[in-house]
Amino acid sequence: MVTNLASHAARGATFTIALQATKFSIQLVGLVILARILPPSVFGLVAMVTAVVGVADVLRDFGLSSAAVQLRELSAKQASNLFWINSTLGLFLAALTAAAAPLLVSLYGDPRLLEIAVAISLVFAFNGAQTQFQAHLTRQMHYRTLALTDLGAQAVALIVAIGAAWWGAGYWAIVLQLISQSFSLLVFRFSTSDWRPGLPARSADVRPALRYGRNLAGTQLLVYASANLDSVLVGARFNETQLGLYSRAYQLLVLPIGQILSPLTAVALPVLSRLQDDRKRFVAYLLRAQTLVVYLTTSLFATSATCATYAIPLILGTAWSESAFIFQILAVGGAFQAVNYVTYWVYISLGLTPQHLRYTLTTRSLLIILMVAGSFFSPAGVAAGFSAGMALAWPISLMWVRRSAHIPIRGLASVGIRGITMGVVGATVGMLAGYMTAHAGDLTQLIVSALACVVSMAVITLTFPTGRRDIREIALTVSLLRHRKAGRE
Repeated sequence: MVTNLASHAARGATFTIALQATKFSIQLVGLVILARILPPSVFGLVAMVTAVVGVADVLRDFGLSSAAVQLRELSAKQASNLFWINSTLGLFLAALTAAAAPLLVSLYGDPRLLEIAVAISLVFAFNGAQTQFQAHLTRQMHYRTLALTDLGAQAVALIVAIGAAWWGAGYWAIVLQLISQSFSLLVFRFSTSDWRPGLPARSADVRPALRYGRNLAGTQLLVYASANLDSVLVGARFNETQLGLYSRAYQLLVLPIGQILSPLTAVALPVLSRLQDDRKRFVAYLLRAQTLVVYLTTSLFATSATCATYAIPLILGTAWSESAFIFQILAVGGAFQAVNYVTYWVYISLGLTPQHLRYTLTTRSLLIILMVAGSFFSPAGVAAGFSAGMALAWPISLMWVRRSAHIPIRGLASVGIRGITMGVVGATVGMLAGYMTAHAGDLTQLIVSALACVVSMAVITLTFPTGRRDIREIALTVSLLRHRKAGRE
């Protein structure tokens, strides 16, 4: 059974990662085109709303999408009850967001935020209705369908946004992008799922899912608040243009994280949930996933941070040049966040949401304090607070997961240290190479710094036996995925 499960997950991973590459390309193209058409202030204006009201989307889910995946058994009536709970929460929070829109105007002092908030409230209603369709597809391991529907919604939204921006819609182009994406996702997942909700049934007990979701929702609220407080701080202390520059740098940060970690999470959680009673296989699977995640993300962030000074003005335009330095600071935190991500899989797959909530309360409180302190200086100071908080959260997380889940952390810590060291060396060498070729122009500096970064990371990794072992492990994992034999390992 485990063999078939892992083999099916491997097939899903291969296809999902391929589609994620396509999705990444679409998002990057859209980011570039919209940045060329619209000024930073437009993105900052919409970010003022989404940073605050986006908390409603966390409450709308209430952790029930993950609960529906994690539960060993889920009846059709239970799934229907969860659907109606999510849909009702979505509608309620949409109405609440529209009603609270005047408070945003008071917070930022811009009357345009009223109509933006009212329009964006539709997103919560659409997302609430599609939550359990997503959970059903995930539970059935229909990764191909999940990836295709996500890709289709992204494409539709981008076409709508570019068209609206081209015709002079201004900030409404970004608002329409958000609304059309959520609506398209609902339509696509409804039409591709073989499950349909029935009427609410009192006989179907969903209290286990609600208990699981309650703790997870609390964790997600803390994560959301700390992850979006930086945008609120920049918007409130500075202006929409500075927030636009900051939010674009942050979007460049989370874009690659989402493309790597989202598909891996979709594959890993169902497998780990079913391996939770076989701790030896569970830990082996986790360590292999950690190795893949660490080397992918740290090498990506090191290279992108190295190139940001030259790449962002060339790609997005000179109006966005200030985003480069902010992105470089955020990339440090992004690397630590990615290295720490597999501990999240442990808590969710083992159902340890109360322990995860307590850990998150501790580390995110620290993160919030650091970002608030940084906001007294500049937007870059907020970014520095974010990265410092993420760096401190990693060792705390390792200690916490060892105590809460009794997971051996030596292997996880060693792989993380090697990956971070590789990234630091690569970024340092790459930036030095860029400075040494300052007379040659931005394009030449971009190429030279990128090559220097990649080569130095390869050299330091292959020089040491542990690094060579990690590369062999990654190559084996990729080979297993490619040949659909992951379950035989």
